[in-house]
Amino acid sequence: MFQGKIIAAVAVAIVTSGAASAATVTDQYEVTSAVGSGNDHSLWISTGLGGGIGTDFDFDPSGLMTLLSDGTAALTGKVVSQDNASAWFDVAFDYDNDFLQSPNFKSENGSVATASTFYRDMEGGTLTGGGILAGLILSVSRLPVDGYYATQIGEGTATNNGANNKNNEFGMAGWFKISVDQATCSICAGNSVIAALDGKQGDVNVNLSAVPVPAAGLLLVGALGALGGLRRRKRSAAS
Repeated sequence: MFQGKIIAAVAVAIVTSGAASAATVTDQYEVTSAVGSGNDHSLWISTGLGGGIGTDFDFDPSGLMTLLSDGTAALTGKVVSQDNASAWFDVAFDYDNDFLQSPNFKSENGSVATASTFYRDMEGGTLTGGGILAGLILSVSRLPVDGYYATQIGEGTATNNGANNKNNEFGMAGWFKISVDQATCSICAGNSVIAALDGKQGDVNVNLSAVPVPAAGLLLVGALGALGGLRRRKRSAAS
């Protein structure tokens, strides 16, 4: 069972600008690595993390993508290094449909937009280290920063890859910028690769398999991924 499903099954309300509001879950998806064209991974960090960890991570167990009726979405789960099972991140990414400009489809490995393709814009989020990465906290943000491309979701065709840029299964691809919030993990000290992560790029390429939507359907808007963003906003306000 996914932790995200348990969270999503609980009816909660939120207070926004003093007024209570709620959003319903419209779709939920099991998230797994998109196997196909190019390197197979769920999440890729362009420069790796040094210490034999490498660049590629997979959801283990499967993650969860939740879409809400107000246009927001959340990606949650645990991604484990393909090279070192003692290194992982807890993923909490937030999305919305408030685009800076109309997004274009980003084609890679012969991928094409189809009638099922739609977009969400990365609002922010966190990668919280675990195992030998415990104490490492990375924040993520939209890339490219001008919003020309957004996170794309959809399927491919019989002859072309789809939105995940890896295969023709229903999936997702997105790009993000990395900032180091905290680096106190056991392999962080003196690790020039981690010290240089600020401004580096990451990618998400995954398959999405529909799972039943909880009957309760009421969620804290952005709750599945917004805790990281909330922490960042609190830190900014305190600084």
